Amino acid sequence: MADPGGEASTSLQHPSLLQCVSPAMSSGEVVVWAVGKHVFRYATNTRRGKMVDGEHTDTVRAIAHSNRGLWSTAGDDKQVILWDEGFEHVLARYTHRKKITTAVFDPDGRLIIGDKYGEVWRLTPVETTSQIGEPRHIEFAQAPPNSMEPEAQGCAELLFGHLAVVTAMECIQTHGYLFTADRDEKIRMSLYPSYQVIHAFMLGHTEYVSALHYSPQYEQVISTSADGTIRRWSLSTGQQVGAAFHVDPTSKRAVIACSAYDYTCDKIYYVCENSPTVVVTLGLPGAPETGAEITIEALVASSKLLVAAYSFSLMPLYLLGILLQSLW
Repeated sequence: MADPGGEASTSLQHPSLLQCVSPAMSSGEVVVWAVGKHVFRYATNTRRGKMVDGEHTDTVRAIAHSNRGLWSTAGDDKQVILWDEGFEHVLARYTHRKKITTAVFDPDGRLIIGDKYGEVWRLTPVETTSQIGEPRHIEFAQAPPNSMEPEAQGCAELLFGHLAVVTAMECIQTHGYLFTADRDEKIRMSLYPSYQVIHAFMLGHTEYVSALHYSPQYEQVISTSADGTIRRWSLSTGQQVGAAFHVDPTSKRAVIACSAYDYTCDKIYYVCENSPTVVVTLGLPGAPETGAEITIEALVASSKLLVAAYSFSLMPLYLLGILLQSLW
């Protein structure tokens, strides 16, 4: 099975597309993804992309976007890098003590990261005054004292820990929840910012959870997993309300990541290991519990599917290569 990867951000201009799409810039929407240590930026209106200057020295596992116009990339080199909206300038850096597996910004612009030690930390970017025309300048604030880690010093505040690698996170500002998933198939539903309070454990997956997404229309959390299923969970109770196999359960393949959820038509776009296709499922209330595979040709023809495809940080390389050839 493939290793768990990272996550990304929300679109304000097209809110139905819920991962790896930034708010619109003057040049149009931007999609950011990673392959290995390389980060790519793609403008969907001009269909032009570029490789961001190499700042990471190892695989990038997490990409996140804040509502304050910041991007964050992090991964196996233990580096957290903050970028401006256009990926032109590095605004801040932080070196973590463990490899980083996932990241998400909270509503207040603080960055929450999960690591391979199973711990969840929080960083607080603080913007300092800069002169007009100069790049933004940001520093990470000193973390408050923490009785859980009295010897720890620096910018990272320890929130809580899992007993396994943290694989995915989702922060839902409208309901005050932080969801964290791990390699031991568990999803923890915590109150946020009162993260010490556990609202529920969402149990049912039989292998690691690869991604989490929020469905605002149905007030459900969507999870994908290496067990080959996409499951739906009630936001109020944390109970499972539905599950669907993307293929015959006897020939399951790991769902590498949920690329995007389009709630205007109840579709989830995702990719599976060793499969050169993107799968679309209509697995929400009132829709059939079946999936359909989309070919590369159909993917290129649809801008919405195109955006969805590029949000995978663990997409099979041959699939990504085919897509790149059609765009550059």
